[in-house]
Amino acid sequence: MKKDLVKLLDYSTPKILALLDKANALKKSKAKTRLDLKGKTVGLVFQKPSNRTRVSFEVGVH
Repeated sequence: MKKDLVKLLDYSTPKILALLDKANALKKSKAKTRLDLKGKTVGLVFQKPSNRTRVSFEVGVH
């Protein structure tokens, strides 16, 4: 079951290292198109208005 990442203290060192390894593998991936979010709805909620932050998240999700 997937778990939300709220704070790192909720996770063991091996889990954090596995998460970082996965992030590194995704970053190195040469795939141009990822379908992880296909068919999903993503909501963005920010405490302060920020076009730069909003646009960067929208591009990442798209």
